Order: sequence, then C-alpha cells, then structure tokens
Amino acid sequence: MDDLDQILLGADCDPSGLNGGGRAGMKMSPPAVDHYEEKDDIVAKDELSAMDKNNIEVNLSGNRLEIKGEKEQEEEVQQFPMWPEECAIMKRATLVLLPGLDGTEIFFRPLLAVLPKWIKPVVVTYPMSGANGYSDLLEVVEAAVEGSRELYVLGWSFSGPLALMLAVKDPTRIRGVILCASFVRPPLPALSWLRFAFFSPVVYLVRLARRVPVFLANESKDLLWRDMATTWDRVPTRILAARARAILALDARECLRECPRPVLYLGQFERQNSP
Repeated sequence: MDDLDQILLGADCDPSGLNGGGRAGMKMSPPAVDHYEEKDDIVAKDELSAMDKNNIEVNLSGNRLEIKGEKEQEEEVQQFPMWPEECAIMKRATLVLLPGLDGTEIFFRPLLAVLPKWIKPVVVTYPMSGANGYSDLLEVVEAAVEGSRELYVLGWSFSGPLALMLAVKDPTRIRGVILCASFVRPPLPALSWLRFAFFSPVVYLVRLARRVPVFLANESKDLLWRDMATTWDRVPTRILAARARAILALDARECLRECPRPVLYLGQFERQNSP
C-alpha cells in the first residue's frame, strides 16, 4: 500500500493480513474511496449511498483517517402473495368474470372461494328480462367495468365472445383475455338454421328432461347439481331461449383475429351440461 492508503486505511488494516497488521487471514473490504493530493492537502472522496450525513462519523488520529457510517433499517415493502405463495406482486389485478348461459354468479362460487388476495374479482351478471343478444349484453358488461383501469377478462362458455368484443372495443384497459370452454361460432353449426325454433316451450322441455336424471340418480346433494337446480329456479326459460338463439346466430371469428391482447384458452376433458 502507498502512503495515502496508509493514511486512509491505517497501518493495521492490511486486507491480506500478511504485513503484520490486524488478524492474520482476516479479509477486510476497504471502502470505495477516491483519494488524491491537491497542493498541500490530501482529498478523500467516499460515496456513502443511502446514508444520512448525521449518521456518518469522521475521526483523524495520528496518520489514520477513520470514516464510520450506519444505514438506517429500510422499511419492508408490503407485498401481495401470488399463487404459489412464495412469489410476490406489487399491485392487485382486476379479473372480470363473465358467466355462462345462465348469466349468474352461481357457478363462479368455487373459483371465488380459492382466488388469491392479489386478484380482485368483478362478477358480471346478466338481466333476467329484456333483450339478451350479444350486443345487448356487451352494454351490460361495459357498464359493469366502468371506472376500472386495467382489467383481465374471463369469458366462460356463452360469454367468451363478449370477452373478445370488449377487448377489441376497449384495448387500452383490457390487458388479457381468458376463454374458458368457449367458442367464436356455434358449437353445433348444423343447428344454426333451427335457431328460430328455440323458443320457451322447446327449451322448457329440454330443461325438464335434464332434471329427471338428477332426481332418479339421487344426485341432488351434489354441489354441481344443487347449483344447476338453483339456476333452473332463478333463470327464466324465455331468457335461456333468447341466449341460445344468440349463440346459433354468432360469428365472432373477426373479433378473435383482431383481439389486440394475449388470449388464453382453457379447455375441458368432459363436457358438463349447461342449465
């Protein structure tokens, strides 16, 4: 070490411990000091980042300059647990949940029970009267998310096209789209020409036929069947018929092509009956 190092670090601060100063074998990290001579003075510059000047002590003893500093303990930043819990995210995400053909929150209840705290769910429900075509329900969805800034939209079955329509219409706020067991064309295109036959009496008979196996099989205690029974009592047949006709007249392929945000599709292995 040169003379300036001896002055700044002291004779007993040999990093290697080989010059007789300090404890042998002890590794010490000298501070990042810029030092130079200026006329009759010796100038030492040390950048002590994140330190308050009131917590810095400077002592000069003989040929030794000692600089001591202490950092204040930083406050912990509150973090929201992700899924899995060992990850963290700094802000909450808003997830808009658009229901299936029933138009209610009933089938979202199991999902809502397990969502992590950093996800803020917004469940949209559809009216049980009036027009229930896709263009009509898009207005309902827009009104429900008015005032929210950044959104992720999940469209379940019947509502998948609505999620895509919303993303195309409002790309600045929508950050991503999730299609859950959904479609952009009628699942059974051959039935499209029969859409005008889907009126209340026909749909009522279909719903009635689906109720019979539930009671015969004594499955009324099963959670899924109980939820389906709740929708049968809550959703009028004429509304289901109107939404079924909307599906058979649907073509949302252009919305899928024009969607400006990432799209995630969640499929299923076994088809469950709609109400």
